[in-house]
Amino acid sequence: MLKNNGLTVELAINGQQVLDTLSRQDFDGVLMHCQMLVIDGYTATHKIRQQLHLKNLPIIAMTANNMSGDREQY
Repeated sequence: MLKNNGLTVELAINGQQVLDTLSRQDFDGVLMHCQMLVIDGYTATHKIRQQLHLKNLPIIAMTANNMSGDREQY
């Protein structure tokens, strides 16, 4: 956990860690990498949206992909 200027950041190495962390504490938002290991960002986001208490949690997706159709998929 990193704290700086009133912002607290929790790092998750893979999508499963994202889900585990969200089950233990509350956050104001998620910066989600789409190509994470174990569970990718797409699947993690889908699982987050299935949980009623996290349904409106802001999720910002990021990726280095720049292929045709990537934006629509995200």
